[in-house]
Amino acid sequence: MDWVEKYRPQHLQDVVGNSGAVRQMYEWAQDWSRQKKPLILYGKPGIGKTSSAHALANDMNWEVVELNASDQRTKLALERVAGAGSTTASLTGASRKLILLDEADNLHGQADRGGAKAIVEIIAASQQPIILIANDYYSLPGDLKAATEPVQFRALQARSIVPRLRQICAAEGVACDPPALDAIAERAGGDMRAAVNMLYAAAIGKEHLLAGDVHTSAKDERSTIFELVGGVFKGRRDADLLRMAVEVEDTPDAIEQWLEGSLDNMPDLASRAKGYACLSRADEYIGRTYRRQYYTLWRYASAVMLIGVADAAGGHGIHSRIMPPSRWQKMGASKKQKAVRAGLTRKLSD
Repeated sequence: MDWVEKYRPQHLQDVVGNSGAVRQMYEWAQDWSRQKKPLILYGKPGIGKTSSAHALANDMNWEVVELNASDQRTKLALERVAGAGSTTASLTGASRKLILLDEADNLHGQADRGGAKAIVEIIAASQQPIILIANDYYSLPGDLKAATEPVQFRALQARSIVPRLRQICAAEGVACDPPALDAIAERAGGDMRAAVNMLYAAAIGKEHLLAGDVHTSAKDERSTIFELVGGVFKGRRDADLLRMAVEVEDTPDAIEQWLEGSLDNMPDLASRAKGYACLSRADEYIGRTYRRQYYTLWRYASAVMLIGVADAAGGHGIHSRIMPPSRWQKMGASKKQKAVRAGLTRKLSD
């Protein structure tokens, strides 16, 4: 099971960091009325905005109706889903419904077919509490900002991330050296979700996570797919691999196929199996990305596949030519055969 989901905070008291924002949410919920403005939680991805909203709903016994602004942004869709949900009593026995709209900063007023305007109208008519989630508060339309109460979430300090990683290791029965957890927390850049994914990738299949398992090779500026795949098998530093994945022109699903095509270079069957397990986990994130059109998840797919396969490879390197995925070669051969058959058909018909 995904450790991010498995260890998502269930109550506000479990949320790491941002105590001021958490307190502001709790006080808003405790004294909620129709006259209160909806909250808009904003800050960089992975620092607990959506998790805090769900934890608040659990604490208040509120049912959650969750929408994603990237998926359904037309006024009709918003009125049908959020409008109906926000004015109808819950059928599950929950005291209220919490309408949670993620990626609210992807709404851009009239240019987005009335999306922002529709949200403001729904806010005015809602009989239920509403929380919006955004990364960039200052890109929001003015009327949307005026209709909501901002709650800022800040990037987490590494020292705040380490205790949660230690708790996860204990729950999973993995002994973790403190320097390993310190390294993961530092490289996460204040992103708890990224830190948990990095821990998962580094600790998968281990009983003891050592500092050496978190790769620390020197920084090297490289950005082609061949250098990225080579870097994975050479065991380059986690942060370098993630940077290179951003620099290459290939999308994470293409990178996944390149890595899959090179797994035969693993030193043994156990390492190969571990590599496939990491690619399988990354593929789940990629699938969610396309289903939800939520491309922030690509970074987590990249973290799981790159760091996980690098760990499985053990820094042994790759001792054969890096080739395109075999399925691409087969597709190319098939296209070539079709072109030859089409040419022969034209000549025979002349």
